[in-house]
Amino acid sequence: MKYPYSCPARIRKISRLTIFSLFLLGPFTAGAQRVYLPKPDSRPVEPVIDAGLYDVHVLNAPDGYYYLTGTWIGKETQIPLWRSGNLRDWSFAGTLLESTGMLSAPELYEHAGAYYLLVTEDEGISLYRSEEIDHGFLHYARLADNVTNASLFFDEGAAYLVYGGGYLAPLAEDLSRITGPAEFLHPSFDLGRPEAPGWATEKAQMLRVGTEAARILKANGRYYLLATEWITRLNDTLYDVLCSSSESLHGPYTERRLAFMHAGSGSVFQAGDGNFYCAFSGQAVDRHLRVTRKPIITPVDFILNGESMGYTGDYYFEKEPIGNLRNRMPGVTMRDPSICRGPDGWYYLVHTENWVDIEFGKPRILLRRSRDLVHWEDVNHLVRTEDLGLQFDGSPLGFQQGERVMMWAPEIQYIASRDVFLLSVSIPRIPNGGNMQTWIFKGEKPWGPFRNISDRAMHSGIDGFFYEEDDGKVYYLYGSNKIVEMNEDLTGFAGEFRELEGLHGIEGMSLVRIDGTYLLSCSDNTGAPGTASYECIYGVSDSIWGPYAYKGSVPHCGHTTLFPGHDGKWRMTQFGSDSHAPVHHGLGILQFELDSNNLIRVKADE
Repeated sequence: MKYPYSCPARIRKISRLTIFSLFLLGPFTAGAQRVYLPKPDSRPVEPVIDAGLYDVHVLNAPDGYYYLTGTWIGKETQIPLWRSGNLRDWSFAGTLLESTGMLSAPELYEHAGAYYLLVTEDEGISLYRSEEIDHGFLHYARLADNVTNASLFFDEGAAYLVYGGGYLAPLAEDLSRITGPAEFLHPSFDLGRPEAPGWATEKAQMLRVGTEAARILKANGRYYLLATEWITRLNDTLYDVLCSSSESLHGPYTERRLAFMHAGSGSVFQAGDGNFYCAFSGQAVDRHLRVTRKPIITPVDFILNGESMGYTGDYYFEKEPIGNLRNRMPGVTMRDPSICRGPDGWYYLVHTENWVDIEFGKPRILLRRSRDLVHWEDVNHLVRTEDLGLQFDGSPLGFQQGERVMMWAPEIQYIASRDVFLLSVSIPRIPNGGNMQTWIFKGEKPWGPFRNISDRAMHSGIDGFFYEEDDGKVYYLYGSNKIVEMNEDLTGFAGEFRELEGLHGIEGMSLVRIDGTYLLSCSDNTGAPGTASYECIYGVSDSIWGPYAYKGSVPHCGHTTLFPGHDGKWRMTQFGSDSHAPVHHGLGILQFELDSNNLIRVKADE
């Protein structure tokens, strides 16, 4: 092996000041659609009351206090009440109502000088009234049967019952009854799209805001329709709140967006300082939320140009170490980070620099390096579009000078038995009908020069990955399940591609061997448009050829790279493709190990 390497003169160090300045001044251009990003100093969310509650609701009352109620877990025949002057310190204020049957999803309102308690009772919605906020509630009206978890909305002198996934029913002025047919409010954006597998299901989901616990909030001249739904996300099913908005109560409403993760059947209210807060309690079955079954209150903001709502980022919600993971390079946007360790002790990083079209001929793959995985230096660009040569079928690439081209998902690996570096680069869109092709380059130094091992793309498809066995054999993988052995001089393949069986991912493979066990990861989107998360799906095998036994997933870590550290510990990257990842289009790094059941256990990187 030839090391230490000499350092090229054009390496530029990124200082802490530069990073901070970029964080302040450089917009996250790729984050326009994100709905949540924790701040660098975000704190773990904690319950405000040590009591088991679901369906949390808070009233900002005229007497200057906040009143909190909800479904009392284990005491569902009673409706409790707590009081606070600051949203932090709460004292029990008594029991509002008792019954021989179940009482759930209570909501407390002040209207026209009286207090109203809306509650789900006997498979319907009952309304109770009192002159006092903390006692004296008497049955006032039965508003609906076969309806649960409803809310009230008052607007310009009119009152409404809101329920289901977005039903709006007018109420009499005295709130005693429904006076007309219910209107179903829903997203009204253009859903035209060519027919595709699964599109009917996606369309049905996108034509509603949610399925239950709907409520309406008016702020900043807009109407915000919030509704709850069990969402497929994080390779799991989670109870979330989604949001759609309109300038008119009756629509048209915007596309639904994920608003408050884990907060299903929660409520949003405006505090005395003018800020808005979300009050909720996580479901007991939620494996990802830090705290369940106890009330949480967290600040919210208006996002996506004011068309939706989301958490501010002051708190993180998911369990550590995923929840409090942070971007190693604030202000730098990236996807698909690939890290390998060279023989000189440096870590080398390449990634998708940008995923919007770039002018043909511009360098695209930037190499960075680090000693400690914390402080990173720019080195240089490795590949230009004119280095690519032909398409896989031998035809010209098709781009002309001045046209736009995408180059993404680079992968770099050091091949110890040959003392060389291999680099793969993919292009997903080529003029004249070409699509999804990958090129392979080889270089003696991590900063190049890299030379194409062929005069053309090596195959159709994207997301290449290199794996070196202890005996010096080198394997190439791409897509979600393709593998082939490379020839001795790494200028081509020694056979035909084979398919690895056992995992259900779609792209972005990574392969390592830990104590004799092959660990294969790939990526998959779990969920519907606007709510999906990008997951690392993984499995294990005793043979490199599989089959791989599916073991589980790692949240938000789609298109990860698994790599060994200088300290003998294994690590994985997380760039956060989904809109609610703790690191979004950045560089997150986790430590992990395989337990006795070959399950990945992640921990904070040390």
